[in-house]
Amino acid sequence: MTTEKRNYEDASQHINFVLSQIKGEDMFRHLDCTAGEFWQILLWKDSFNYAGIPESNPDKMSLHFNVVDHLPSAIRNKFKMTVVRLLTEVLKENRRLDREES
Repeated sequence: MTTEKRNYEDASQHINFVLSQIKGEDMFRHLDCTAGEFWQILLWKDSFNYAGIPESNPDKMSLHFNVVDHLPSAIRNKFKMTVVRLLTEVLKENRRLDREES
């Protein structure tokens, strides 16, 4: 779930609020939902193909792309490096925006 919140505390509060609202509905009273991982940045295709910077370890990019196994070997590394550059640029822009808001 995306919150569009700029920091972990606000995102966590928002997620907890949404989950409490869902659990308060009779239709969902037997559903057990919890927040798994919070991400500073997440590029998502599906549960087998995603990359991002987890809030739990912001110094490490997490790359999980099953699709890489289906690419020609000559471009696999280039694909990974392109994703890393994209995430790095988004992170830089987010930090710039955070500085402007302060």
